[in-house]
Amino acid sequence: MKIQQLLEVNCPNIVTIIGKKVKFWSKVELRYLQRLNFIEELVQEKNYRSLRITLIDNLILFKSEREKLTAFLHDIDVIVKAINDNFYGCKTKIDKLRYILEQLILPEIESPKSYDRIAEIYAINYLLSQKRIRIIELEYRLSNGKHIDCLIQNIENGENFLLDFISINVDGSKVETSEKFGKWLTDKVIKKYSEKTINLKLLDYQFKVFPILWIENKILKENLELFEDSETNFNTEFYFLRGIENITENKYHTMFGSIKEMKYWIDG
Repeated sequence: MKIQQLLEVNCPNIVTIIGKKVKFWSKVELRYLQRLNFIEELVQEKNYRSLRITLIDNLILFKSEREKLTAFLHDIDVIVKAINDNFYGCKTKIDKLRYILEQLILPEIESPKSYDRIAEIYAINYLLSQKRIRIIELEYRLSNGKHIDCLIQNIENGENFLLDFISINVDGSKVETSEKFGKWLTDKVIKKYSEKTINLKLLDYQFKVFPILWIENKILKENLELFEDSETNFNTEFYFLRGIENITENKYHTMFGSIKEMKYWIDG
């Protein structure tokens, strides 16, 4: 079964929004064959531990926890439809959503970023759920040629500001101590800010980085104090994406929010 057909079963809304572009889907198939060759080489060299998994890898190669993966894909697809419905009538926003989805699906051979795109999708949906703000523009272009993920407006005071998402995968090697972990996160945020503002004489609006963590609950719980005053420690709020099992409904759901908002769940 081709990748497009697999996705039509698991993520029909994503396929519909991308459209039946023969050239694009042929490129997806070709790129993934190249990625499979790359993975095979890593396995032969016994260097597969450095492999960063993609959405398509999970769909094709990994059979374990299939129910969780199916539920995760369903959640992503439902969220994408909600975003698309919210953008109804705004061609520029829908075009940029389509671009994000194409980046999500099109495999990178060596350094895939599909989970960065997933984090971006959840972040956009989160922003749309906030009653006090609205998204004015996606992929806002700065005078230095760099693009910022979102131009946002605070509806209460009319103030505009810029948000740029950064997806951070936290592994245990970065968490020797809370202090080192905090510095590592700070460096990530500062680097993102610096990359976007290089050669920029003047910012059009206030600009903040919007960090999204892929982090084990154990690591998060052990370092919770680090995030309790993140506006002071890092000059930004930290967010995270987590799958949870709903025992009552016997379903697997994905939740997204700020660490401060979700503290009750982390402590539980």
